[in-house]
Amino acid sequence: MNENKGIVGQVIVISVILIAVAGGLLWMAVNGMLPTAAGIGSGLDPNVRTIGMIVILAVIAGVAWFVLPKGSRR
Repeated sequence: MNENKGIVGQVIVISVILIAVAGGLLWMAVNGMLPTAAGIGSGLDPNVRTIGMIVILAVIAGVAWFVLPKGSRR
């Protein structure tokens, strides 16, 4: 089981990086920083956008949790 720790570590690091990049791009799109049509949530209150982003990132993290190999969980 110890021989897989390097691979598991790499999978975790790559997953965290991908989640961070996706979250950053999503945050920029929702707040109108990307050239999408004036921002996806531009008509919403900033607090609603922030809560929505937290929920979306939590869903992404939850999916990543279940996609990771079971042996990587402590």
